[in-house]
Amino acid sequence: MHDLLPYLKHYRRHLGWVALGGLLGLLTLLAGVGLIALSGWFLSATAFAGLTVVSAKAFNFFHPGAMVRLLAILRTAGRYGERLTTHEATFRLLAELRVHTWQRLLPLAPSQLLRERGGELLGRLTSDIDALDNLYLRLLQPLGLALVGGMILSLALTWLDPQLALIAGGGYLLTAIASALVSLRGNRAGAAQTHAIAALRGRLLAGWEGFDELQVYGAWQRHTAALHAEQQQLLDAQGRECRLAGAATALIGAGAAITSLGALWHALGLWQSGTLDGPFLALVGLGTLAAFEALGPLVNAFAAYGRSHAAAQRLNALCDQPPTVSFPSQGARPMDSRLLLEKVQLRHGDSAPLFAPFDLDLVPGERVALAGPSGSGKSSLLAALVRDLDPSGGRITLGGLRLNQLDEATLRSHIALLTQQEPLFAASLRDNLLLTRPNLPDEQLLKLLDALGLGAWLANLPDGLDTWLGHQGERLSGGQARRIALGRLLLSPAPILLLDEPTEGLDRRTRNQLWAAIEPWLAGRSLIVASHQADDWAACTRTLRLAPAHTASIPT
Repeated sequence: MHDLLPYLKHYRRHLGWVALGGLLGLLTLLAGVGLIALSGWFLSATAFAGLTVVSAKAFNFFHPGAMVRLLAILRTAGRYGERLTTHEATFRLLAELRVHTWQRLLPLAPSQLLRERGGELLGRLTSDIDALDNLYLRLLQPLGLALVGGMILSLALTWLDPQLALIAGGGYLLTAIASALVSLRGNRAGAAQTHAIAALRGRLLAGWEGFDELQVYGAWQRHTAALHAEQQQLLDAQGRECRLAGAATALIGAGAAITSLGALWHALGLWQSGTLDGPFLALVGLGTLAAFEALGPLVNAFAAYGRSHAAAQRLNALCDQPPTVSFPSQGARPMDSRLLLEKVQLRHGDSAPLFAPFDLDLVPGERVALAGPSGSGKSSLLAALVRDLDPSGGRITLGGLRLNQLDEATLRSHIALLTQQEPLFAASLRDNLLLTRPNLPDEQLLKLLDALGLGAWLANLPDGLDTWLGHQGERLSGGQARRIALGRLLLSPAPILLLDEPTEGLDRRTRNQLWAAIEPWLAGRSLIVASHQADDWAACTRTLRLAPAHTASIPT
């Protein structure tokens, strides 16, 4: 339960909806039990009254008939209202939980989130948060209604006979405990389902995105075998939950039958002794039987708790990581855009330094290329300049201030990074470009796309800038996606731009044309380009090659 406390606290903001849903649920339960009990009494009383002419004339048909209609209407309206309010409370809570989760994730560096597989991360942010709605809809409310329903049953029957109330209430309590003990075993099955669904989702997404590579390297058969194994784990967990739910349902049915028969047997004795009228026999038997309806939702309640608890554990494991970097809430403003690196070293965890101590004095307007083989630390160095990680040695200053003295908004407004895996969002072309300059007119966007060599392509699009790019730009070629991501960076007002393999996927002629065309968008800004391409180096004033840790970085 400790893992769920951060999420349960959010119910305080929606207590009105939660309480209203609970009251309407209770009204529905009472109306249902009352409808069956009163209908049984009404029919029995009518039959008894019909035995003699005098009784028939004295019997009032209208009041109980009207009450039956009222209870039927209350049950229908209450059920509708209960569904409406409980789901409204749940949707409001889920919306708040999504915002809360994002706020907990924001301090984490991208490198921390990238440790998770794409499908795993997606599952935690979607289905795991959705699973938390089980707390209210399938656990807290059913438990509350079952408890209150049993108390009301006992109190109602106490009015007729205390011993009768003890029989019905005791049977109700024993049945609830027995079914709960069986259902509790579904807790593990519910948790197993959460983990199995996450593993299956991750495997499916990995197969979808890496289908070509799996086929080329002959790993598709192993992948599908693992997929089938994870699917079987999910089916096994679902099977265990269904068997336990069936057993709990059978216990509730048996308990309801035995308890109602016991109550009816005792009521018969009261009738024979003249302390209870005959029509009340049907009321006692049917009312007791109907009250067990409140125990029905408990069948899946504990499995739902298992799913919610496992989801909360997964979310906490992701969100409770200590951030690798932290920003001050209010930082100083740099005097200028001069970027100075002094004896900078980087390492991942306890590994050896990625490169030798690195020095760079980037004056405003200067362009520097970073060269070096794959794995030499070029991308990591660019990540350190936007504080996705902090250097293990040396220092980095911007405008005379250390980077850790700047708040995040100030740093982002001065330095913008184009990563190798820059995402394109499932939105229009215009929306993807305007992330950094939301009020830029379309004329500027068209001019930029023409400079990026995408003018002819754009002219052939039926929707123009409103063209939907799809998931991760799936409707684009690799070169088109890369140029759109580069265009988004060029629209940033940051005076320092960091480009990691900006022309990846482009041929040499297109690369040279691109650098010439975007020159107006680079004017006056500092530039650091990490690339394997000599054409990218030629666009810079000097090139630095990152050297292994035991040597020094070499200017070329």
